[in-house]
Amino acid sequence: MLIKEVFEQFLSEQQSKLAPKTYRDYASVIELFEHQLEGYAWKNLAHGQQAYETAQKKGKRQKFH
Repeated sequence: MLIKEVFEQFLSEQQSKLAPKTYRDYASVIELFEHQLEGYAWKNLAHGQQAYETAQKKGKRQKFH
């Protein structure tokens, strides 16, 4: 399961439990976190650039937007 799928599942489960504004806040925070992961997570991994390039070649890297 991809991280994006985990986030989507989490939001789906929370939507019926939360007030609309609270849900939007959750979704907004997760969107910011996705952006952070997309842009910077690779830099904090051992051999991150190599892992990033390998994932791109295999088509594993997916944009969040």
